[in-house]
Order: sequence, then C-alpha cells, then structure tokens
Amino acid sequence: MSASKQKKVRSDLRADGLDRKSEEQLKAEASSRRFKRNAIITVVVVVLVFAAALVINSNLFYTGTTAITAGGTEYTAAEFNFYFRSAYNTFCNENEQYLSYILDTSAPLDEQIYSSGTEGQTTWADFFTDQAKAQMSQVTALYDQAVANGYTISQEGKDGIESSISYYELYAGYQNMTPDGYMAALFGKGMTRDLYRQCMTKYVTATEYGQSVMESYSYSDEQLDSRYAEIADDYDVITFHSYFVSNSRDEYSEMDDEAKVSASHAAAEELAASDSFTAFSDKVYELLDDESKKSYEPGKSTLNTMSGGNIASYYPDCADWLRDPTRVEGDSTVVDTDTGSYAVMYVSRDDNQYNLVNVRHILIRAEADENGEYTAEALETAHKRVEEIEAEWNQNPTEDNFAALAGQYSEDTGSSANGGLYENVANGQMVEEFNDFCFGARQPGDTAIVHGESANYNGYHLIYFVGEGPVYADYIAENVMRNEDFNTYVTEISASYGTEESFAFRFTNRK
Repeated sequence: MSASKQKKVRSDLRADGLDRKSEEQLKAEASSRRFKRNAIITVVVVVLVFAAALVINSNLFYTGTTAITAGGTEYTAAEFNFYFRSAYNTFCNENEQYLSYILDTSAPLDEQIYSSGTEGQTTWADFFTDQAKAQMSQVTALYDQAVANGYTISQEGKDGIESSISYYELYAGYQNMTPDGYMAALFGKGMTRDLYRQCMTKYVTATEYGQSVMESYSYSDEQLDSRYAEIADDYDVITFHSYFVSNSRDEYSEMDDEAKVSASHAAAEELAASDSFTAFSDKVYELLDDESKKSYEPGKSTLNTMSGGNIASYYPDCADWLRDPTRVEGDSTVVDTDTGSYAVMYVSRDDNQYNLVNVRHILIRAEADENGEYTAEALETAHKRVEEIEAEWNQNPTEDNFAALAGQYSEDTGSSANGGLYENVANGQMVEEFNDFCFGARQPGDTAIVHGESANYNGYHLIYFVGEGPVYADYIAENVMRNEDFNTYVTEISASYGTEESFAFRFTNRK
C-alpha cells in the first residue's frame, strides 16, 4: 500500500473516531481471532487423531465391525480368526509327523510360499484363509439347518466347550496372563472367553447336527458289497517283499550312467528270481553293507503289509502290478525307475472279509529309567500291578466293573474315560500281542494279560473281549458312502453360502 493510501486510511479512521491506539488494538484483536481460529482447528485435529487412535486400539474393528459374511451371516475379524486358527490347528495335528518338512511354525505364515504357478504365488496365510472361509460357509449352512430343524447342542457338547475354556484359563495362569488376554494372544485381538464360547457353540452345534445327518443314512447289503468292489484296490491289504537296488550303490561308482542302470536292474532280477521268500530275504542280506546288516531281520525287513491306497502313495511304480487281481503267491517282478530298480515278490491279498472286534483294556506302563530304558524290575512291577487289578476285577467279573476299573486305573488316556473301550478294532491296528489276543477266536467275556510295547510305551494290558463288530469290508464301504453322501449334502446346502470380505477383514490375524 502506498504512503498516500496509508495516510488516507488513517485519516478515515480518525474521522470515524479512532485514533492510532485504537488502530493497533484492532490489529491485535484480528491477530487474536486468527490465533483462536488456528488453535481451535489444531485442537479439533488433535481430538480427531486421538479419537482415531482410541478406535484403532480398541476392539471396535475386531468385534464390532463386519469383516466377512457367509451366506448373509456377518462375522467379525475376531470370529474369522477363530476359524483361521481352527484350520491351522487341524492341519498341524493331521500332519504332525511330517509338519517340520512342510511348514515353519515359528515364521509368519504370510512370508512362507505355499505354491507357485502361472497365476503367481500363494502363501500359507492364503491357504489357511481359504480353508477358514470354506469352513465358515459349511458351519454357517449346517447351523442354519440345525436351527431350522429345531436341533440344539447336546449337554456333552456344552461340557466339552466349558472344559476347553477351563484349559485356556489354566494355561493363562501359567503365563501370568488374564484368561481373556491369553485367548487374544492365541486367536487374535478381540477374542475373549465369551466370544470363544459363542463361536464354539455354533461350531459344535453345526458339527453335531452334521453327524446326526450322516448317521441317518442307511444302506443295503447289496449296496455295501457293490461299493466295496469298486474301491477294493484302495482298501484290500496286500503283503509283499520288496527291495530297491539304487543306481548309486558304492560298487557302481566307477561305472557310467548306462552301466549303473544295467547293474541295478540285474541285481533286482537276481532277487526276483528267488524261488522262495526266504531265498529273497537271504539274497537281500548279501547286498547290504556291514552297518545295515546289524539291524536286518531275515524275512521281516523286506516284508510290507499295507492297503492298496498306501501302496499307490509309497510305491507308485509298483502299485499297478501289486494290485492286479490275477496275482498269486510267489509272483515276482522287477520295476525300473529313474534312480534304480525294485525287486518285488507278491505274498497275499486280504479282502477285509472278517469281523472287527470291540475290546476294553487297562494299561499299566512300566517306568523308564533315566536313560529311557525299561529294566526287568520295572516291567515286573507293572506286571504285578496288572495282576492286582485283575484280582480286584475277579471279585465282580462283569463288563461294567471292568469299565469302572479302567476309568480308575488305566494309564491309556485315549480310552480310560470311556471305560477302556476300543470299538471296531481292525486286524493289525494294535501292537502284536494285543492284536493276537483280539483275533484269536475269542468269546465275549474272555480276558488276558498281555505285554505291549511301542515307541511310546512299554507295559502290560489287561484285556476284556467285548465281542465282534461288523465285517470290515462293509464297515469301510459304509463309511465311504456316508462321507460321499454327506459331502454332497453339505455342498448342496452351502452352495449359496459364499464368503465376501468387508472393510474390517484387514484387521484379521493371519500371520
């Protein structure tokens, strides 16, 4: 502004009754108003940021906002986390023996590659997300069917849920955490005992209802026979001797590749030409190095007994030949692979046309010493304890009393709560001595004390033979058909239960 214009403004101000002091006061007031306005804006921004932080750090996005829908049913991030952890835990339990070769449970799931293809890579987080979504669809559909048909959760189901919550409460104490804090650490933010109870109630209700649907199916003998005939190659049990002659044996190290292939094939042919199982076993022994010979059991180390389905998995190159229905005892062959040759000798095929058995037992384990070994004294102590229990049972030799004693004394946690009962036991399912008793032409009420040993225990069983179950082939066929029909049913009812992600899905815990 020019000097003349400034002078004119001051003149006008004085004409309006304002002197220089008033002019400065106006400037100060204007400045004050700008400060107040800016201060108000700043306060509003701070309040909004603080409020946003409160929302983000609260459970709103985890328990109060929809993360995913399944068939119109809305689920929060915390609820999705429940199904994600369920899918993860199920996978880990089912693959426990091989898990370390498949998945690093200590590393984030979204940093581990599950598969790579033309459409890009997927992580294990993606895999379990898909599993969780599929499970949510099925559980929601089954739960809706249960509600529509008036089905409610059983008391046993309720008790199981409360038992699992008590388990979490116990371990929370070990970790010096609150129960809800411990569950949030396991499942993700927002999970509490109450929410877990809600999720589990829905899940168990759906599962129980699904089981009731599956159990409602019935099949005729003709249907069972027909279905088993179709799946016999997968379920018949085949016994055979085999040995793999590798192309990379030490004695072949100086040969070229073609010569190695010829040498391994010739060695396998020599084995296959054996005129008996004993001769086959003896010839294999001669092929072993000194270290391998120490653990070799003639007639046993080369013997395999497994279902046709397992043969297809573990011996895929030999499966067609072994499962050929024209095979007879003593048949032999050589099967060449890229890395060597199998010598195979067929023994027998079991078509599972025998009755399963139902038994109760009481297990007393021998106590291992500091080296993990079982002394004769420890085994004798366990044996005497079983004899004492048998004497107690003989005072009232009934099945009910045996079941009560099993619940009181048995150290087999897998059956003690059920009176020591194992139903529909198949031949070969139990350790050798236990198995021999079960399938030794028993009558209901027969008892015996037998020794049992595996990688997990060494001890003695008091066994009570309850009776026979169904024919195993029928049992297999019925279970296959039930599963097939139930899967068809679930597919049909959940067809309209697709999942759709919402805003809060980004707050799910999929690490």
